[in-house]
Amino acid sequence: MPSFSLSFFRDSLSAGVRCFLACIFLFAGAALHAEGEDVEEDEEQLFDARDLTAEMLASITRVMPGRHLPVVSGERMIFSVGWGMFDVAEAVMEVEKTEHRGEPAWRVSLTTATNAFADRFYRVRNTTTSWIDEEMIQSVHYENIQREGRRDRDIVIDFDWSREEAQYIDRIADESRDPIALTPGTLDPLGITLFVRSLPLEVGSRFIIPTTNGRELFLTQVDVLEQVTRNFRFGRYDALVLRPDIKDLGGVFRRSGDAEILFFVSDDEDRLLLRMESSVAVGRFWVELVRIERPGEDPDTGTAPERRTRRRGR
Repeated sequence: MPSFSLSFFRDSLSAGVRCFLACIFLFAGAALHAEGEDVEEDEEQLFDARDLTAEMLASITRVMPGRHLPVVSGERMIFSVGWGMFDVAEAVMEVEKTEHRGEPAWRVSLTTATNAFADRFYRVRNTTTSWIDEEMIQSVHYENIQREGRRDRDIVIDFDWSREEAQYIDRIADESRDPIALTPGTLDPLGITLFVRSLPLEVGSRFIIPTTNGRELFLTQVDVLEQVTRNFRFGRYDALVLRPDIKDLGGVFRRSGDAEILFFVSDDEDRLLLRMESSVAVGRFWVELVRIERPGEDPDTGTAPERRTRRRGR
């Protein structure tokens, strides 16, 4: 393969990893922009809760404790990650009921690894972990370890809800940024994944969710566009199609003009993340659920006859 083709493939795969991260960190596109790319430091104060207007505060989605949470401790979801016709990586998301600083919490972790084929061009070994409060309302801690090509990152977001602040810590550089002000209900780029699954999703609804990367506060907008019935790798499902607003997302999305990310979530009590997809300047990227493992259950690949079609209410 000519060297220019190798370079294009490597650059495209790198962009694909960025696109995948924007997909799998479901609706925190703007937050990923600042975390996933090298950005210049700005002397100006970035947006945080002190900049929220009364109208902004009124628009934020608020949830009540005690609502149905469509996850179980020990749940393990395995995804295939693809670029065009190629499977290039596997991602595993695990959820566990645990504690953080002595308080009950949910821990969700995401590990991503490129396969042998993709490793030849762009090797990825990432581990991201989020801790969310017991009622799944707001994040309490976040860690992200990235090993992508020659890029190494080790980032912490330390939440201090007694002060309603979060602080961004770079453990490789041994540097910390000044804390930013939060509004109650703020989530990190991975914790928002579980939060959205717990929302009362209906076609036509819109949710505004405060999200942070530790540097800045974002109001992430998520629209529920439609319900579809289609075949996924995991089986045939009724699914809700969700679209986050990615206007602030940089990199390959900014170069792609009209790019968007779509998410397919099962329209049942499980709210499974069935598929995520996006077409951008360097190709089409997708993430598909292929297997679920839960305590006391056989691994579920979605191929059993009784699971081939899952409709709302069943």
